[in-house]
Amino acid sequence: MEFLFIDNNTATDRRSQRLIRSHGMKGKNAGKVISARGHRWRRFGDEKTKPTRPDSVARGRPLLPKNPLPLADGDRVRAMQAMQAVSPADPFCGFEFSYFTTPVPITASSRQLFHDLHNAVSQELYPRAFCRQSNEIGTRWFETLMTNPCVYHCGLAIMGIHRFQLLGRRDEPIDATRHLLQAMRLLRHDLDAVPNKTYETSAIAVIISLAIRANLAGAVAESRTHLHALQRIVELRPGGLAALCAAVPELGNKIRRTDAELALCAGMPTVFGSRHLPLPAPLFSSVSLLDDGWRRSAALPCPLQDVCTELQPAIRDIFVMCSYAGRSQLGTVQFQDLVISIIQRLVDYAPLDGARPPRPLDDICQLSFLSFMTTVLHREPRKRSSYARLLSGLFRARLESFCLGTTFSNSVSSHAELALWLNFTYAMSAACGSEPCWRVNVDLPTAGRICALSEVLAVSTWEDAVAHLRVFPWVEAFHGDTGGSIWAQATCRLQS
Repeated sequence: MEFLFIDNNTATDRRSQRLIRSHGMKGKNAGKVISARGHRWRRFGDEKTKPTRPDSVARGRPLLPKNPLPLADGDRVRAMQAMQAVSPADPFCGFEFSYFTTPVPITASSRQLFHDLHNAVSQELYPRAFCRQSNEIGTRWFETLMTNPCVYHCGLAIMGIHRFQLLGRRDEPIDATRHLLQAMRLLRHDLDAVPNKTYETSAIAVIISLAIRANLAGAVAESRTHLHALQRIVELRPGGLAALCAAVPELGNKIRRTDAELALCAGMPTVFGSRHLPLPAPLFSSVSLLDDGWRRSAALPCPLQDVCTELQPAIRDIFVMCSYAGRSQLGTVQFQDLVISIIQRLVDYAPLDGARPPRPLDDICQLSFLSFMTTVLHREPRKRSSYARLLSGLFRARLESFCLGTTFSNSVSSHAELALWLNFTYAMSAACGSEPCWRVNVDLPTAGRICALSEVLAVSTWEDAVAHLRVFPWVEAFHGDTGGSIWAQATCRLQS
């Protein structure tokens, strides 16, 4: 059809009227099934069937099935949490943030992102098994977020990217890109206005936001460039990173966490280094009241007391952290400090892409405890896979050689509990495939080793297996359902 100019002041001819009506009805009739005249109900045998609408509409998005496939209990809970994070039932979610004075007017999408921050994202970063209810509104970071327009746009951008990550989407939302560009424009304007001004929180927030964005996208070289630039900026500040962590602890934790995630992904040592932070003050009083009588200076279970002295402090902190789960509540900053400090020390002991420790026990213990900490740092298998692929491959190779080695074969009866925990830790932390998945799949060699070790330990039920696994680090809130699924898959493969 040629392009026509319609003049409403003059009479339209019959051909033009037909063309206008025809093109107007093409959009209304898209995807509809029009049965033949007089045959709306078709007879097949003795039943009358009505023509059904196709599952997909022409030139439109595919429709969801009315009866989806059934999910397991754990899968259903995770799927509901992800759907609630992106499409809550309350249309006025986040409306309470309209009472705050912000540098940029809060829109409906901004309220949604703030709602996700205080629900789904906070539950992932600060699990209730360790942390008490977070109070971001009373923190220095929230005050900076609400008063600094540059930090405000960075926060909205990272929250939008996290929101897509919860659904397993690999693309970046357009709003997040727009907020990052606006933050960089504002930062450039501030730097041009006062050239000799000391780098403030806004500059650090922009750079760490770019590094987090690069980590989520898997751009290792880009993230490393941002972190090296951030290291130079932090060194120019009075007091360095320690002073920044004391002034704005939430921002300091973001820097150290991003550094640890890059070290896991790239196999390199941390940019900002590792330091042994003291345990939080509430933790000492709680450890003395534990039922199992655990102490910080207590002896490690056999054969972990033979591990090198560089690894033993980090391993002891992991035991204390697991014993602390569910007994009393840590602050959000305290929990992040403890987890990040353990991961930094384990990574810097032997970078994953460098030379491995000469002793097989030190090698397998570093990989296993680091894999265990990734299950605490990232509970979602899909997100953990994007960071721990290199670690998972190394752990799998060392686990096979460790279990088939002569040292282990000669002492399998005495170290069977450790071997069982190693195989469960690998199965829980193993990187899944490229497709999105909610559950953990056990490969055949790991299932065979679990079944063989269960026979050595005379374990026949999951309750008996948990009793042996709890000798080593274990958090029931994190690993109970996943471990039960691994046990069920291993025993089913054994029976088949």
